[in-house]
Amino acid sequence: MVDARTTDGKRIAQLLASELEGRADSGLCHLAVTNADREVEAGAEWKRAYDVSLVDSSQRLARVSIREAEARLTFDADASLVAECGSDMDCAVSDADGSARLLVESGAAVKRAARLLGSVARSLEVGE
Repeated sequence: MVDARTTDGKRIAQLLASELEGRADSGLCHLAVTNADREVEAGAEWKRAYDVSLVDSSQRLARVSIREAEARLTFDADASLVAECGSDMDCAVSDADGSARLLVESGAAVKRAARLLGSVARSLEVGE
């Protein structure tokens, strides 16, 4: 049996970008992939791949970084807001240096990451 689990950081980030660009439900219609570095290659160190921004204001919501086997979302939004949204959907959001982060360790985790981004975007829209 072939293991079809996607664990390449660049591919995971590409899947997430496709999910964000291809769906208009769950708050994803408020998001856009911006400032993409099309030449980025995954390595041992984290490298920025692209930003996720709010469509209406162009405000950056999160930065997507990659390394060999995973992608990482680093949110610009308040860490407690992101953690609250994450707890509602069993996302293990960490707080590093005051920034909320979510590791996306496989292609299967992309949908959960997209739902978290949508939830945070909706929370910010309601809060304004």
